[in-house]
Formats: sequence, structure tokens, C-alpha cells
Amino acid sequence: MATQAERREQTREQLLRAASRLFGRNGIPETTTQAVLEEAGLSRGALYHHFDSREELVAAVYERESAAAIERALSRASGPDGSLESLLSACLAWLDEVAKPRVARILLEGGPSELGFLRCREIEARHSLGRMAASLDAAARAGEIELVEKSLVARMLNALLTEAALAIAEAPSPREARRARADAESALRQLVSGLRR
Repeated sequence: MATQAERREQTREQLLRAASRLFGRNGIPETTTQAVLEEAGLSRGALYHHFDSREELVAAVYERESAAAIERALSRASGPDGSLESLLSACLAWLDEVAKPRVARILLEGGPSELGFLRCREIEARHSLGRMAASLDAAARAGEIELVEKSLVARMLNALLTEAALAIAEAPSPREARRARADAESALRQLVSGLRR
């Protein structure tokens, strides 16, 4: 028999999965709290037991999807661990992850409009900046690059990736999206190669 803590965690998980499905399919602004409750098969009391507001539910889904997109990208990265090529490969894999319509609806469209730029940036930083700085540090220790300030370079690289993802997402056609993705890769490779010794 499940403990009360396990039941609470299962209920929270049901809410997050239901919200993530609906946000990814319909968009965050278009998804009502009632729709999430119906999808999860739970009561309004269950929702407010776990989240103080709809915004907190959106933030939890955004954080979860942000972390998952990074994990999926890292699992697809190639190149020796700690190398600049591995970092570049992970960055490009992340661009491909956030180009998926359901992920873009949460991370590039609905999340920022509902939570605001600063809160989304704070959430992203928890999952990406430390890893990016660690990758840059590993490449510096391996003698591939010379950095003056790795945390600033990590933030700049993170901002570049976000802008590239937006350019891909905002492309008016699949053909233009492919072109934006190719341009993003060229620009990213050029910028990263500028870090080499």
C-alpha cells in the first residue's frame, strides 16, 4: 500500500503529465486549469494542494520540460567528453529538441509569455548554465580554448542558443526553418571555433 507521501507525489505527477500534454498540444495560454483537471482526472483541491496558482503549475511544467530537453540533447551529443566538439554537438542537439512543436509551445512560446523572460531565464539557468560552464572549463583544461571569464561566455552562448531557437521557431515555413537551423549551426560553429587557442 502506498504511503501518504507516495500518493501525494503520484497526484503531483498526474497533474504535471496532464498539463505537459495539454500545454504541448494546445499551447499554455489556450489550456485552462479545468482542462488540466479533467485530463488528470483530479479535483481542483488536488491542484491547489500542490500548486499555489496556475502560474506555479506552468513554472513546474516549464522547468521539467527545460531539464528534459537538455537531458535529451546531452544524450545525443557526440565527441569526447569535455571537448569543445561535445559541447557544440550538445548545443545543436538542444536546438533540434526545442524545434519540436510540443517542446517549442512550452519553452519558446507559452512559458515566456506566461512566466515572463526573467523567470524563464532563471529556470533555464538552473539546468543549462552550470553544465555549459563546466563544459567550457573542461575544454580549457584540455587546452582547446582559453577563456577569460567562463561564466560570462556560458551566458553568452546560452543567449545565442535561445535566439537561434526563436529564429527557427518563428520561421514562416518548414523550408525557412531548415534554413534557419543551418544558419544557426554555421554561426554557432564559427563562434565556438573563435574560442579555440
